[in-house]
Amino acid sequence: MCKSKLRGASIVLDIPLSHNLPEDKVIWVGNKKGNFTIKSAYYIAFNVLETNETGESSKGDPRLPLWRKLWHLKIPAKIRIFAWRACMNALPTKLNLSKRGVNTNVSCPICDEEIETTSHPLISCKYARQVWDNWSENPVNISINNNDILDVAMRIVAEGTTHDLETFFLTTWSIWYIRNQKVFKDSCHLSTQVWNFSRRLSHDFKEASNTFCDKQSLLKEGWSPPPLGMYKVNVDGTTSNDGRPSSIGVIIRNSKGEITAALCMPLSGEYSSLETEAIAVEK
Repeated sequence: MCKSKLRGASIVLDIPLSHNLPEDKVIWVGNKKGNFTIKSAYYIAFNVLETNETGESSKGDPRLPLWRKLWHLKIPAKIRIFAWRACMNALPTKLNLSKRGVNTNVSCPICDEEIETTSHPLISCKYARQVWDNWSENPVNISINNNDILDVAMRIVAEGTTHDLETFFLTTWSIWYIRNQKVFKDSCHLSTQVWNFSRRLSHDFKEASNTFCDKQSLLKEGWSPPPLGMYKVNVDGTTSNDGRPSSIGVIIRNSKGEITAALCMPLSGEYSSLETEAIAVEK
């Protein structure tokens, strides 16, 4: 026996015992009185669970890289939320509704051959597979049987690009949208239409985002005053295509930004934007 163990045993033996030498009894460590209570047991169990959760967090959630990428994807916010719900198995699929007590047929409303889990209509349904066949630059094999949407997303994070992840979630949302059209409106679409719909959705969103950024840049530039002793004239004109007359606006400011003159008036007829601004300058 090593010296440290001998020393420890010696310390234990040196502990003074009570002169009364009462009989041993079980003591509950959950409270100061040593008596078991439901309340004290609850707090012990709560602390154990909290410790376990902290330990798991310190090891790192394997989904963390996916979450970090997901919330920064350049796709509509509703699709980011959909993607998170899909990966958390929180979509109102037939199976999930059944688990929540809804009396419903759990078969897939598209193929009517398998149970509608979260991953089935988006990944493994034969209709979904036809949609995925259009993705020629797919970095992972989505057509593998029993593929889980979370597993596919994490593989794309590991093996693909941010654009690939955007394509994946835009397409899964489009498939889910068409699935809902089938459930609630009994309408059908070709798989190629779903793929083209997701591509158009991506293009329109990015185009709208770029337009917004361009407008923001123009707003940031703002109005700049003229040199000292000079005046700046700003004009604008509005026109419509419904037969209503055009109108013009003129404002003149000095080097301090103070308004020295202004004009706003409707015109007698309908003119183009360029013509209305020219008339405003003339006025």
